[in-house]
Amino acid sequence: MKPIEMDDKGAAVMLPCGQDEFGDFIRSLLGKPQSITNRFLGAFDLSRPDLEQFHYLLIDRMAQQNKVQLVMFTARVIYDDGSTVQVNDFEAFKTYNEIKPIVSSAAHLSWEFLVTFEDRKTPEKQQIDISFLTGGEFHFIDRVEGQILHAEIGGTGGTIAYRINHTARTWASDIDALLSTHIKNILPAVSSWRKWISDHSSHLGVCTFLVLFLSSIVTLVRASDSFWIASRDILTQNMAGQNEISQKMQLIAAHVASGAAERFMARCIAFVLGGLIVSIALAIWVGATSTSTKSGFLCLTKKSEEAKAKALRKAQHRFIGFCLSVIVSIACGIVGNYLFALYVRKWQP
Repeated sequence: MKPIEMDDKGAAVMLPCGQDEFGDFIRSLLGKPQSITNRFLGAFDLSRPDLEQFHYLLIDRMAQQNKVQLVMFTARVIYDDGSTVQVNDFEAFKTYNEIKPIVSSAAHLSWEFLVTFEDRKTPEKQQIDISFLTGGEFHFIDRVEGQILHAEIGGTGGTIAYRINHTARTWASDIDALLSTHIKNILPAVSSWRKWISDHSSHLGVCTFLVLFLSSIVTLVRASDSFWIASRDILTQNMAGQNEISQKMQLIAAHVASGAAERFMARCIAFVLGGLIVSIALAIWVGATSTSTKSGFLCLTKKSEEAKAKALRKAQHRFIGFCLSVIVSIACGIVGNYLFALYVRKWQP
């Protein structure tokens, strides 16, 4: 390569490569890479050492490869008050301690590597972004920054998502498998029956309403049959001792005028309305407490530890409330139907 002439006012740097090699190098840095994205949902419980483990995991894997250089590491932590802290050095991230009483709600870690693959002459830029978010139903990946952003659509549950910008499919697939395996290992296992209850919370509420309300209807029908049979038997017994038609007509008229049928119907309507209200209330209670989805915990501050303890107590109370709601629903269905049926049997028309 021809030397570069310089004057007294300027300076220049000569690279030991030809024009073609230099062009390939620039294109590898500025060219549009391919990408692999993935995300995992789960109520993770991570602290600073857990995030540091991702760094060590990637560095160890890179150490097994030839000609890999870490160009940049950045860590951006988002707090519940909307503030953000970003550090551009791993050692600074390890030692940083937030003194304000705020809760860490998200963290974005990013690595940029220069990798020289065996079949290529120049190093190429590879970027890995991992995001840890403690809430939200879905998080989208920003195409400019390459980071997963929080979609403000409500919901709870933790999300760990990553994006690998690469120029070599084999290398990226290896990193993808490495990260996905590690994330699956750190996500907590949820028992199948707890997951089933949480996934079918709305169905449990509907089933509770149907069982309670339909059982009250069945009790009402059976009680009505008992009432009308008892009423008929009493009237038949009274009329059996009368020979005159006029006297029998008087007994029938007196029976109708007593208003027993109207009073019974009023009590039936009150029972149905009461059963409807109780069934709806208990169904809402069961459905609300059966949802056991938890937020992820990112404990990077003392306040985050306190928020975690509070959230765990709340989740425990919710589970106790679900068990109590099921017991109360069963008890209300049995006791309420039994008392109404007993009242009908004891009540004389």
